[in-house]
Amino acid sequence: MNRFERLLRYLNIDSDPHLIEDLYAQSEMTRSYTTLLLLANFIALFGLITDSIAVIIGAMLISPLMGPIISFGFAYITSEKRLMKQSLQTLGKSLVYVIASAALLSYLSPLNDLTGQILARTRPNLYDLFIAVFSGLVVAVSFLSKKINSVSTLTGVAIATSIIPPLSVVGFGIGTGNWQISVGSFLLFFTNFTAIVATTALSGIIFGFTYFNNLKDFAYIKRKLITIILIIAAVSLPLSYTLKQSIQMLKIRRVINQAVSEIQNATVFSLTYDMDDKRNLNISLALASGKPIAKQEVMLLKSAIENRLGIKSTLTVTQVALKDDIVNNKPAIVQKTAPLAPVETVSSTAVSFRAKTDEMVAGLSDLLSPYPVQSYEISMTSSKKTLLTLYVKKDSPCTQQETDMLANYIRSEYKFNSDVAVVAEPIFTPLIYRPQTTEPEGGFPDFSIIKSVSAKTGKALLTVTCYPESSLKYRDRMRVSADRFGMLKKHLEEKYGIPPESINMVTSRNAVKEPKLEIALK
Repeated sequence: MNRFERLLRYLNIDSDPHLIEDLYAQSEMTRSYTTLLLLANFIALFGLITDSIAVIIGAMLISPLMGPIISFGFAYITSEKRLMKQSLQTLGKSLVYVIASAALLSYLSPLNDLTGQILARTRPNLYDLFIAVFSGLVVAVSFLSKKINSVSTLTGVAIATSIIPPLSVVGFGIGTGNWQISVGSFLLFFTNFTAIVATTALSGIIFGFTYFNNLKDFAYIKRKLITIILIIAAVSLPLSYTLKQSIQMLKIRRVINQAVSEIQNATVFSLTYDMDDKRNLNISLALASGKPIAKQEVMLLKSAIENRLGIKSTLTVTQVALKDDIVNNKPAIVQKTAPLAPVETVSSTAVSFRAKTDEMVAGLSDLLSPYPVQSYEISMTSSKKTLLTLYVKKDSPCTQQETDMLANYIRSEYKFNSDVAVVAEPIFTPLIYRPQTTEPEGGFPDFSIIKSVSAKTGKALLTVTCYPESSLKYRDRMRVSADRFGMLKKHLEEKYGIPPESINMVTSRNAVKEPKLEIALK
């Protein structure tokens, strides 16, 4: 007895004497087997379509398809030709029934989107092979031994390995006309089938040496082992390629995230990418940022990605601006200063759109004159309507009638169907004073807009609110406030010709640490 034989005898387990009878029973295609198979297929398909992992696991537990696969593995190693024939016939019919019924249901189903659970079964790699190998060892040992609870073992293996769901995806791909999905998912099934058959046969050699009489021939064992190794190696080749692709895609995602992190206040909102036939990387990137991202920053981002990956790329960038009011469920905004279309291909379209929008806003500015439009934003509301928001230097808000007039104007003049909102911003910044002084820091600002409003509306009313310093007593506060008001009134009358009766003074009861005047024009 050589060392190899002694090792096999040492590893031999207490085999179940009814193993062969059980294998024949497991591989027989009875009515109950067919019923369970089809029910498991329907449940798996519905779980895949609805993207429910719990439903898919339930289908795995119901499926009887593991039985003929294990039977075929033992039939191969023991040369039980009748068992091998019966197992293959059952497997062949099972594949036809499952794929055909899944294809028919998918063709009739109104839901045919590629869910995450469907896509997860279309790109197997070496890790799927490793899972199937170890699962096959577990289930083979449970069949061989009479001391192991095969029911609980098969339950775990059914969850670990994917047998029925890939076949359901094959049928889904055929029913929806997506052959690429069908090929990828069938490769996953074939990977699991091959690994389980090979490891079952290997388990028969290692653990059932004294149970199967024909395993006493070491030349026979050698031939079978070589065949098993060749089969596993052949299956590993395409799986190695898909694993390499998966690793490369993960590297691409990591590099893109690192490059984006170098842009101040920008994060990845969404990211998709793929490789074309010429090995060029096509990236579609949405960035969330609190400020407009300049074209130069996009070009630097593209350059950084290409340098780190060593491949050419086409970068398409869009921006979602982050503002404080998003917390209050207001719509996300795409800034007009962020031309984030595909950098090399759609830049001319972006320039054209901005030019047209600037022209439209210029027309609105004429209507709002003399109140200047400081900036604008175009956004999409929750009801999928376009909203043009104008930020205007104006101390009183626009009425609904005025905003409707602006919206009608751009619809008729520019054929641009959009709602309009006007955000009124203070015309004048507060005048800040040092304690007990009458001239503001930095001098008086330009008040010429008052004359423009007066010329267009026939009148201009100013309301000046004085906030005196808290360090003074009440009488002194009133005195200093009156002096500041008098100085401002004199300046407006002498330089801009604003009559005193157009200016109204209000002294606030709220004293402040830093005195100021607030001016509102109506």
